[in-house]
Amino acid sequence: MSGLGNNGGDNDGDDGNAAGGELQPPWEAFPGSDPMWGGWRQGVSEAWLRDRFLPFWRGLDGDGRRAYLDRWPPPTDLWRIYLTKFWA
Repeated sequence: MSGLGNNGGDNDGDDGNAAGGELQPPWEAFPGSDPMWGGWRQGVSEAWLRDRFLPFWRGLDGDGRRAYLDRWPPPTDLWRIYLTKFWA
């Protein structure tokens, strides 16, 4: 499945959900990005992070977050730090 970052967020039906309906993490929805990427502060990627992912992430309790990260392991320690410390 192509991530949102690959298609520029065009309205082609790719809404950032994985095949099972669960919201993809940022590194899957926007491949090649990192937590400090400028795209998180502009355009489609900013709106996706602000309006979709962060409300989803912040709605999970500690067990839910751990389970989500077990299913979607962050590609780098920096991603894990941002999710568990800065974006919590």
